[in-house]
Amino acid sequence: MAKKRCKTTKEDRPNSVEELVVQRLSSTVSGKVQKYTRVRAREFVAFAYDEVNVTNIKKACEEHYGSSIGDDMEIDVLAGEQGPSCQSMKHIKDLRLIYVRFIKRETLPLDNSEASTSVTNYKVKQSVEFVIDKKSFRVAFKASCSTHLDAFNGKSWVVKKFLPKTLEAVQDLGQTPEEHARRVVQMHCVARYFAQQFAERIAKEAATVRFGESFVFKKVYTDSGEVVTIEELINGIFTKYINNTGFLCVPEDNVIGQKAETFVHYSFELSKEKLMVVDIQGSDLICMIQRLLQIKQLVLM
Repeated sequence: MAKKRCKTTKEDRPNSVEELVVQRLSSTVSGKVQKYTRVRAREFVAFAYDEVNVTNIKKACEEHYGSSIGDDMEIDVLAGEQGPSCQSMKHIKDLRLIYVRFIKRETLPLDNSEASTSVTNYKVKQSVEFVIDKKSFRVAFKASCSTHLDAFNGKSWVVKKFLPKTLEAVQDLGQTPEEHARRVVQMHCVARYFAQQFAERIAKEAATVRFGESFVFKKVYTDSGEVVTIEELINGIFTKYINNTGFLCVPEDNVIGQKAETFVHYSFELSKEKLMVVDIQGSDLICMIQRLLQIKQLVLM
């Protein structure tokens, strides 16, 4: 008896493939049925990765299409001609045909009351080696840089690894560990930009004497190999000033806590009421964040 035709099931999916059949679609939907339009014919795309996942599919397509994508564009994998965007392999119904489109990299429109600008996530890779100290605390490890680069030498660093239960929660959200690590770095970049604009605003309004010094957010990096984040060690007593819902964690008369509340409100205004920097913690005015709230939608980083 002939087998009935059916879509590829999860069990039928290969663990590895050598090439993909890709159909490029338009960036936006059109028509009454709101479909993405096909752009040119289907193409074979070489796939040189061991694991078939959304991240590797995007990488393979980026390598295939090359310069035609543009520095300000990125690949978005779709479930079909009507979308939606795929965040994990369970969203891709059939591996025999992959739908992709080119979209602009995520930007955050900001307003500093003078001119409109934006923060864009660009990929900048640089090889840096770190040596982990024998003494460690929790899932964070103190490290020193063994590569001779002025930006990294002479400082102590913290290399953070994700707990297995954290990785399970990340996968439940439809993200890969690599995507989650990149989001942590991107989120911190946004907070760092807000802090720079905040300090400039204070200086511009000649309020430095009244307000005092402002917050400093150091850079955070991620590794292209092992899934970790790397950040400069913050010395001193570590204090949490604002929790992940935006409420104060220190007494109301705490000066740094008051500054943190002001900064949270400023991030809300600067992003045109779209974002809010929360979960602010650190030593004195040198801080880091663990979460960024998107208004009308809580983005769990």
